[in-house]
Amino acid sequence: MRVFASAEHPIALSAALAMLFPLAIYLAKRDGRRFWWVCATVLACGVISAVSRTGITMMVSIFVVYWVVKPQATRRALPALIRC
Repeated sequence: MRVFASAEHPIALSAALAMLFPLAIYLAKRDGRRFWWVCATVLACGVISAVSRTGITMMVSIFVVYWVVKPQATRRALPALIRC
């Protein structure tokens, strides 16, 4: 069973959620409130629940870009990603 919510297709939903994920991470780091971390987690779970290769590929590419742009911050966050 694939989730598609108000989007017309699971690929569209996972792509939209994956595009919002970096914004949630930025707001979480900038503001420091737990609310934005919860939002980022919900967005990531939404991408996974849509069961779309496009969304997963987008999330992997976001991770790679973060790794290239901010390698130390990505290494610090890696244990939290592995626990999920």
